[in-house]
Amino acid sequence: MRPCANVSVVVKCNVMRWARGFFRAWLVLSAVWIGLLVYHWEPKTYSWLWSAPQFKVETPSGHIVTLDTSKTHEELAAQVMEVVRAEYERNGRLAEKLSSISENRDQILTKIDAQYKTAGEQAKTAWLFTLVPPILLLGLGLVVAWIFLGFRPSRRKPIEGSGNVRS
Repeated sequence: MRPCANVSVVVKCNVMRWARGFFRAWLVLSAVWIGLLVYHWEPKTYSWLWSAPQFKVETPSGHIVTLDTSKTHEELAAQVMEVVRAEYERNGRLAEKLSSISENRDQILTKIDAQYKTAGEQAKTAWLFTLVPPILLLGLGLVVAWIFLGFRPSRRKPIEGSGNVRS
């Protein structure tokens, strides 16, 4: 009997389920990480990517117009142009140059774009900081497990007559 034979039997009896344990640890750490970041960034930050905000613009005459930023830039520009023209009609200044109407439209669109891009980029950053670290950690764990599986002894029995018989 070999001296190491008893040791290998003892080790086989006390084998821990490392893969299951590390996966559970990853689940808990990921849940804690995601919970802390959602608390930090606030849940409303995450909704900006799929629900476009609506901006309310009050005209000088007191009319409130709601602009939906889910529309294309051209559709939004046309809607703003109509609002500005209607405002000029209400004030009796429709005879003013088209350039002044376009300037007002461009000012409104620039303000909307600045607010929307800032909030959208903040949502994108929040999603990336929330999801990428747990995914990278899972990937790293899978790669390390794959590497260590390469060091396990082969479970195949040697073919008789091939000269690989152990004594």
